[in-house]
Amino acid sequence: MVLLISRTSDSPAMDQLRLTTRSCHFRWTPKRPANTIWCDRTNWREARTAEIDVAEPLTGKEALAVDAPPTLIQAVPKRRAEFFAGRLCAMLAIEELCGIAHAIPVQPDRSPCWPEGLLGSITHTDHRALAVAASRAFYQLLGVDLEPVMPNDQAEALSQLIVTPVEKLFRPLAMSSATFVTLAFAAKEALYKAIYPITRRVIEFHDVKLFGLHNDAIDLELDPLARSHALPTNRFSVKYQLADGHCLCLLAVEQP
Repeated sequence: MVLLISRTSDSPAMDQLRLTTRSCHFRWTPKRPANTIWCDRTNWREARTAEIDVAEPLTGKEALAVDAPPTLIQAVPKRRAEFFAGRLCAMLAIEELCGIAHAIPVQPDRSPCWPEGLLGSITHTDHRALAVAASRAFYQLLGVDLEPVMPNDQAEALSQLIVTPVEKLFRPLAMSSATFVTLAFAAKEALYKAIYPITRRVIEFHDVKLFGLHNDAIDLELDPLARSHALPTNRFSVKYQLADGHCLCLLAVEQP
C-alpha cells in the first residue's frame, strides 16, 4: 500500500487558545502492504501541497514512524490509510504541544490512549484526517468530528435516528435538511468522543438533545440517564464550521 499525504492548514478557523491541531488530505493505492509509515518532518513543515509517499522507509532525526497495531495488520487498505493519517496528525500535534511525538496506542475498547497529562481527539473521512491535542492542565474535555455533508437521500434515511421532530425545529430556513442532519450527527459525535474517556459508556444519538443553533455553535444537552457525575455539566456548546462540503465540529471544555 502506498499512502500519499498532503498537509493542509494546521489552524482551522475554530482553533482555540492552547489547542494544537494538525490536518491532512490523504489517498491510497493498493500497490504493496505497509505496516509502518514514515513522515519527514521537514517535508511536512515546508510542503503544504506536495504529496508525500509515506510508505517509503526513512532514516534520520527528521523521520517520524507510525506503526499499525496488530489488530490492523489484516485490515483493508482504506482502513489502514485512515488509521495512519489520523495517527500521524495526532503525533505531530502532540510533538508541537510538548516537544515529543508520542505514539498513541489502541486500547482494548479501540479508543486512543493519549500520553499522561494530555488529551486529544482524532477524526477522518475517506480522504481527510484531523487531530487536536491539549494539556489536561487547561482542558477537561476534547472531542472533534469531521463529516462530509450527507447526500439528500442518506440524510432522509438516517434523520429519525439522529434528530427528533422537536430538534428539527431548530434548522434555519437557509440550511438544507441534509446539512442540518450532518451537523447534528457531527456535533453529537464530537460530544461522545469528548466524554467517553470519562464515562466509558456508549450513548445513542437520542441521549443527546439539541436545544440551540447559532452561526458557529450548536447547543447540546446530555440526558440525565446517560450522564456521569464525573462530568462538569450536562450542557455543552459545540463549535462548528461548514466549508468545502464538510462539517467540522469541536467540543473543548476548559478547566475551571
